Amino acid sequence: MKLKLLLIAIILFNINLIFAQFPGKKTKKNFMAIDSVSYKIGDTIHFGQPTKGENYASIIMYKHKDFFDNLSDVSDALNGQNVDKTKFKVATKKIKEKTDAVIKYFKIFSLKSGEKVHYAIIPYDNLSYLAVPIDIALSIGEIKSKNINYLPVNKNEITTIDDTLIKSFSNKFNVKLLSAIGDKNNQTIKIEFLISHKLVHQNVCFNFGKNDAKMYDFEGNEYLAKSASVGAINKTYSYVCNKIPTNIPVKATIVYKQILSDKDKMSFCTIRVGYKAYDGGKYEYGTLELNNIKIDWK
Repeated sequence: MKLKLLLIAIILFNINLIFAQFPGKKTKKNFMAIDSVSYKIGDTIHFGQPTKGENYASIIMYKHKDFFDNLSDVSDALNGQNVDKTKFKVATKKIKEKTDAVIKYFKIFSLKSGEKVHYAIIPYDNLSYLAVPIDIALSIGEIKSKNINYLPVNKNEITTIDDTLIKSFSNKFNVKLLSAIGDKNNQTIKIEFLISHKLVHQNVCFNFGKNDAKMYDFEGNEYLAKSASVGAINKTYSYVCNKIPTNIPVKATIVYKQILSDKDKMSFCTIRVGYKAYDGGKYEYGTLELNNIKIDWK
């Protein structure tokens, strides 16, 4: 999806930039977003659920500098002194508590590809501002639309249980999270799903090689999978496939390894899943994702 590719490029580009303002051309013109709503200065933004566990994927928080801060930075730089970089970071779920998130102005950021991204710039507190890429944040549900008929692009793929967000590998399949069990003795976490569909019988494969399935904690540590199962078939290498009949829910599991039991929640996990008609056809692939996973250690 184009917006997702833009999202990755934007976040990587904006992490640490020298000097004052958020990059891009400042404008006060209204912006017509993908939800068919015209956003303008003074509008209030309501935040949705973050899509990366405790963190938002698209919304940036940064320290705002005024004109005099910039003059000081320039003076220091000209005198050969080091200038601290303005800190850009992804916003946390704490911003959901802000009920007066009012748009102060917009920034238009141009990528090398020629694509333009409209940010709403919102004062957060006395020191920090939020930069919200409106179309991207709407598309993944990180801000709420004023249009009651608008649904995020992947809304039909996403479900939420408690605070855990589950994104199916395809909108043709329903995925339900059954459990996330930690094994203190073996230092593993086992995630169990229930998968169903209304297609003809499907062959579904969980791929869990080192590039196909990963789990992350909130400190940024990465963990790999050791095994997976679909139905009664369990494998400990690369991938496992099995038949999921039409309208018949089937359990599937994946086990991540080398994880200490002091982590009561994990930030994010992914699994590459392939599927095709059971009696023939070409495989299609998608990624099953979980955010903000509460672990029950035993």
